[in-house]
Amino acid sequence: MCACVWTVLGGILHSSSVSAHYTEPLVIFSYSVNATADVGGAYNFSCNVSNYLLLQWIFHDNNSFARVVSNTSDGRRVITPDNELRLSNIRFEDEGMYECRLRNNLGIMSLWNNLTVVGG
Repeated sequence: MCACVWTVLGGILHSSSVSAHYTEPLVIFSYSVNATADVGGAYNFSCNVSNYLLLQWIFHDNNSFARVVSNTSDGRRVITPDNELRLSNIRFEDEGMYECRLRNNLGIMSLWNNLTVVGG
């Protein structure tokens, strides 16, 4: 497990819907994890952010395909307002790397989380 702390000094954040000026440093504090979950079980990944940054969860499956994770209509995948990714009714195809990608006008940072699915 790796504790990761990043500090980015002020600036202006731009996205399609947000423009904000920061007067205090941005601090991101989370842990990379190697998680194991049972088929049909649940798991929560955290990506703790002290101030607003554009955030995406990206799933990298075992075949090296990457895709943005979004909320599913059946509630199997939910991204909460506090940037937590909640997986429920886990399936074997959920196994892989989950990247928490943080972005502002000064660059991009990522935190990687590995999920292994067992059972059957």
